[in-house]
Amino acid sequence: MAKSTQRQRGRANGSRNAPSNRRRERRTRWVQRGQYAVEVEVEVVYPADDESEPCLEPATVRKLDEIARRAEQGDLSYLRKVGRVFQLIDR
Repeated sequence: MAKSTQRQRGRANGSRNAPSNRRRERRTRWVQRGQYAVEVEVEVVYPADDESEPCLEPATVRKLDEIARRAEQGDLSYLRKVGRVFQLIDR
C-alpha cells in the first residue's frame, strides 16, 4: 500500500513520469524515402525541465520509422492512411 501512495504522490508533484503535466502540441513532420514524401501529423511533448525544444515520444519515433520503411517499399495504401503523400516526378 505504501508503494501505490508513493507513486501517486510522485505524479501529483509533477515528476518526470507524469505526462499530463507536460505541454503537448500537434505538429507536422515530413518523412521522405525513395520517391515518396509523406506529411504526417504527430504529437510533440515539451519536457517540464526544458520547454525550449519539443521532443518526440518513443511510440511516435517508431511510427515515423514505420512510415519511412513503408515509403521505401512503395506501400501507397498504407502511406495514404497515415498522411498526405507526395511522389517525386522525374523531368
